[in-house]
Amino acid sequence: HRFGTNSQNLQRGLPNAYDQFNKCGEIAKANGLRFAFHNHVDEFHELEGKIPFDVMIENTDKGLVTFQIDTAQLVYGGFKCHDYVNRYPGRFANWHLKDANADGKGSTEMGAGIVDFKSLFAVAEKAGLEDYFIEQERYNMTPLQAMKHDYDFLMNASYVKW
Repeated sequence: HRFGTNSQNLQRGLPNAYDQFNKCGEIAKANGLRFAFHNHVDEFHELEGKIPFDVMIENTDKGLVTFQIDTAQLVYGGFKCHDYVNRYPGRFANWHLKDANADGKGSTEMGAGIVDFKSLFAVAEKAGLEDYFIEQERYNMTPLQAMKHDYDFLMNASYVKW
């Protein structure tokens, strides 16, 4: 589910979305699964004085809905990942690790961009982190070289706990 920049989406679409998220969460839980929402930059554009991502978190049941932080998208939305974890502890069981280019255009190899991974991993327990995934959409090398770079980055980062 993505939200555009007009206020009708917040007034009409967002309450419907978080109600659906809670219902999906109930169904998932009843079947041994968990429902998670993956953010994009649109959820961080202020509408009617509110950040839609905040509204979704505040109106979904913590026991039914978790949120997967897309690190680059959150940073492009103007926020810091660790600040979101501190604001909403226990809501981010999954992380979609992606470093953001400083030019605002897509992703780059981990450690080469503007995402503060050290501060994010410092609040991993507070987040409720269970797992994370790496994504990269743009490359400064071949995709296989980038995959190795990103793997090595995480394996060698002293602040990443396995």
